[in-house]
Amino acid sequence: MFADRDRNKRIILCCVYIFIGIIIRLYYLYQFSASPLFNIPIGPDVEEYSKWANNILAGQMLWDTVHIHSPLYPYFFAMLCWIFSGVENLFGWMRFTQLFLGLISVIPLYLSLKMLLKENLSDDKSSIENRVTKGLFLFLWLCYPPLIFYMGELTSEVLLIPLFSLSIFFLYSSEQGADIVELKESSDEEDEEEENQPALLTNKTLSKLALAGLFAGFAVLAHPLSLFFIFFESIYLLLFAYLKRKHLNFRTNLLRFAIFVIFAIMPVIPIVIYNTVILKESVPLQANSGFNFYLGNGPEADGTCRLRPGPEWTRAHREAAMKAKAHGLSKDRYLFVSTLKFIRDNPVQWLKLLSCKALYVWNEKELTAGADLLPLRYFTSFQRNTRWAFGLVALFAILAILINIGPNLAGGDSKNSFFKRYRHFLILLFAFWVAQTLLVTSGRYRVAMLSAILILASAGVASIICVIRNNRKRAILLIPVLAIAISVVYLPSPPFHPDQEIAEAQSLLGEALIRQGRYREAEGQLRSAAKHQPDWSRNYNLLGLISEKQEKFEDAMEYYRKAIKCDFGDPEGYLNIATLYANMKKFKEANQFFIKALSMKKATPVLYYNYALYCADRGDTDLAMKYYHASIKLDPSNIQAVNNLGAIYFQQNNFEKAIYYFEIALRLEPRNPNRMLNLALAFIKSGNTEKAKDMIQKATAIDPNIPALNTLIEMMEENVRE
Repeated sequence: MFADRDRNKRIILCCVYIFIGIIIRLYYLYQFSASPLFNIPIGPDVEEYSKWANNILAGQMLWDTVHIHSPLYPYFFAMLCWIFSGVENLFGWMRFTQLFLGLISVIPLYLSLKMLLKENLSDDKSSIENRVTKGLFLFLWLCYPPLIFYMGELTSEVLLIPLFSLSIFFLYSSEQGADIVELKESSDEEDEEEENQPALLTNKTLSKLALAGLFAGFAVLAHPLSLFFIFFESIYLLLFAYLKRKHLNFRTNLLRFAIFVIFAIMPVIPIVIYNTVILKESVPLQANSGFNFYLGNGPEADGTCRLRPGPEWTRAHREAAMKAKAHGLSKDRYLFVSTLKFIRDNPVQWLKLLSCKALYVWNEKELTAGADLLPLRYFTSFQRNTRWAFGLVALFAILAILINIGPNLAGGDSKNSFFKRYRHFLILLFAFWVAQTLLVTSGRYRVAMLSAILILASAGVASIICVIRNNRKRAILLIPVLAIAISVVYLPSPPFHPDQEIAEAQSLLGEALIRQGRYREAEGQLRSAAKHQPDWSRNYNLLGLISEKQEKFEDAMEYYRKAIKCDFGDPEGYLNIATLYANMKKFKEANQFFIKALSMKKATPVLYYNYALYCADRGDTDLAMKYYHASIKLDPSNIQAVNNLGAIYFQQNNFEKAIYYFEIALRLEPRNPNRMLNLALAFIKSGNTEKAKDMIQKATAIDPNIPALNTLIEMMEENVRE
């Protein structure tokens, strides 16, 4: 009876906790929804994930070239798009789902914390310390602002939180005594012989180890830096499993190690085989790994993601590609080799850089990695007013480690030491600290560490309480420890360029505002961005687009020419001038600039699509179809190209092909009634009136006043009579 009451009480408390967490996250989403970027996936990484997901939805289930990102998140992104395809606020629901996934990740983390703290219930003092640790951790996970921010972003790091939470939970669970078949007690004479015999692992234990490895392997498919966790966790399982069960011998440790590693690499192997064997690429998981290594360790490296898509990024890639071609190497391999040569020739400079990065990982600032620019990160007051959050938890996490280095200060003992209890979280922390020290640092890349940091921060507060309660005289020793932690978190000053970040943010906001038709606001953002980044062609191309939409053709032409002047190697400026001339009915001039853009041999789906559109307007249907197909091959989710190609096939009375492309267009825009009517018309012409009727009903439910609806219904009825 009492057990039932306790269970019901725990269930109620869990529901209340989750409810409060949902309210906090909904409040954040409410504030964030005012951003132009809330419903539009724009920016470095975000845009690539969105395009890849749309390609999947368009029917390209396997990629035909190795992307610069790992594959798991694009499929997760596509799944969310498919699930919420019928709702109006697609990205709002996607962001909420990710936030909810992050919230409930507290369950395996809390269960892990309970398991590891059971090892330290020898007295009342330890019990108080454990209750403080668990309670504070739950509070931090409930409302920690950086965690909420990152889980609401459309980037792969959101999957690391649940995957590592589950992996660590199964690691701790596999080490519980109930899951290990104990050896029978023996006499003193038999003790030595007994310890040399293998302990038997149950199937349940092996299954939990397999699940721990499997979730860690999927984390690699979300972000390759997760390989560092698998590497260090494997070393622990191989060499130090005796810390939990002293009678486990090497053979048992080896079995535990083998099960974890085999299942960790199991999800990764098919991707490696596909990329290297099928696609014949030299990069096993994702492209650009050589550039990332160069970015963090090259001659101009400063420890941060100093280069983001823009003029400098393009220039660096272009120069690397030219030098790689001259040496007969791939770009990635060339960057690896040249960076290693720089390290060899400048070991002191490199070691100094490593020490800076080692400190930047713990820095109180959230360093930028892509579209998580500071003006965008702190768009909401919820985030802006709590920008101190990471510094505080990092401080207490470091304190927890420093206080417990020696058992005397914390009042612990060697048998149940801090490092034994928190072993898997410390391995996770150490793995991503090493990964960022060797590569580049950023707030986003330390997302995987957040679960460990928040748990250790909670333990740090509990340790301070323990020190003060156990021996107030020794509490004075906390002062130098605190000074060290403050020095690590607050004193280093990573390079930060506020004007550059503001300009980048304004450029992204400007593009989002254009898509929303808010041209005046977009122009203000882009003019300011161009002022701070006068050599970035992107801003001038977007300003030209605004002028063109407002029929200010001379202004548009001037902006496009400025874009070309900024970057002669970018075909976008030439393409924009070509389309502008075409809209002005100056076809001869338009054709010249189209040819110029196409001759640059920098194939883009937008270039091919616009040239196909130009050819179709000029009546060259065959050439239009050729370039529509070329555009779709590069970007299967190019809705306009797909829809237009379907229209050409419809005009040619090839209704089967028309239906095929109209269905793809509808999958990409499932709530667009015009796509439904196109498909309905193709069904009518092909004689499939039932499917046509279904499409018309769906379109009518969305917009009963849609033009041409009555005409289409009459056509269908006439077709039925015939």
